[in-house]
Amino acid sequence: MCQERTYRQSAQVFRGLPGGGFREVPRDAIGDLGIPMVGRGLASGDLDLDGDLDLVLAQVAGPPLVLRNDASTGASVQVRLDGSEGNRDAIGAVISATIGDRVLVRRIMPTRSYLSQVEPVAVFGLGTASAVDRLEIRWPDGETRTIDGPIEAGRHRFAR
Repeated sequence: MCQERTYRQSAQVFRGLPGGGFREVPRDAIGDLGIPMVGRGLASGDLDLDGDLDLVLAQVAGPPLVLRNDASTGASVQVRLDGSEGNRDAIGAVISATIGDRVLVRRIMPTRSYLSQVEPVAVFGLGTASAVDRLEIRWPDGETRTIDGPIEAGRHRFAR
C-alpha cells in the first residue's frame, strides 16, 4: 500500500523567556508563517526602514515569502560597524548594549540561516526604553570601544 507523503510544514517560531529558555509560539499566532510550505532559507532585515526586522523565506518550487513586521513592539537601535576596510573587518565583532538593567549581546555575522545571508547590522529592541544607555564594541582583533549614550532609536554607524 502506497502512503501519500507531504513535505510541507508550517514554520516553528520560538519566543525567548525572561528567565532563559524558549517557548514555542502557537501556530494560530504566527500569521503567514503558519502556512505549510517547503522553506529552505530565512533572512531578516529592515526592508521598509521602519525600525523593525522583516523576514524573507525562500521556498522550494515557489516564490519567496516576504513577511513585513507591522507589530508595534517598540523602537530599536540598529548598529552598523565600519572598520579600516569598510564593514568587512567587522565580521565577528561582538556588540553589547546596556538598556537599563539589561545587557543584550549581538555578533556581527552575515549568515543566520541555511542558504541565507543577512545585512551585517546588530539590532537591539528597546522595549519600553527610549534609548541604549551604553554600547561596547569588541572588534575581532580584540580592540574594544565603549560609547556612552543615550543612543536614540534609529540606524547608527560607528567606525573604529
